[in-house]
Amino acid sequence: MTYWAVARPDSGSGEVLVRDDYVVGDDAAIAQIADVGVQFATAEDGSRPMIWVSLGSANARVSGFGGQSLDRAELEAEIRRCVTEEQNAQRRAAVEAMIDGSSHARRAAHSTPAGSVRDQWNRITEWLRVHFPGMTITGAERDRVDAAIERTGQSWPAELIELYTLVDGVSDERLLGLLHRFALLTLDDVLWYWESSIQIWDESARLFGDGPVEGPTEAGFQADTFLPDFVPFAGMDGNFLCVDTRPGPCTVA
Repeated sequence: MTYWAVARPDSGSGEVLVRDDYVVGDDAAIAQIADVGVQFATAEDGSRPMIWVSLGSANARVSGFGGQSLDRAELEAEIRRCVTEEQNAQRRAAVEAMIDGSSHARRAAHSTPAGSVRDQWNRITEWLRVHFPGMTITGAERDRVDAAIERTGQSWPAELIELYTLVDGVSDERLLGLLHRFALLTLDDVLWYWESSIQIWDESARLFGDGPVEGPTEAGFQADTFLPDFVPFAGMDGNFLCVDTRPGPCTVA
């Protein structure tokens, strides 16, 4: 499933008008964007407002809506061009950040030194012991972690394995702020949400499209569906942080 959105600032109220939805495939999403963009293109005062579009995770400004210079096919091609340029820019930025991070680690914006998951979690638990005395956080036995890995059929990175041997989810409401707007999942939650997400996205594709969507096999590239390679480790209200276990030079979760 592909997420699309069209947004236009309202010059009268100052609000932003938004229309969005999910469809199967980029072509269908771009067709929807073109329809809504043309509707949004003419403001009540006759001006030509800015039109922003979203396709998946890419957001781009697109001109050409509401004019007579582009026919429908040309307008859809222009939408695709603008979105593709933004997607390529995001990928370049991700690769450059990875290279810069590995080559210039000492120039990091934050003073926290790089280290193992265990080192960093120990720093967190020291803070918790001071501010939340009496709180107990336990990790999972390694055999339970191995069983979860086997059930997903994916190759979990060492950092994710180490994280779950240190903390098997966080249930205390006072600790929800450890990750902004997300709560660490227990291993049981990981498996439940992993299986449920695969089922939900597959069912949606069958009901509203031509069948399951096949995503890119390389890590860091937008999938437009939930892949078995995505292992959620934190979530809230149906939104998740996932580790992308697909092979590739750049992994973006």
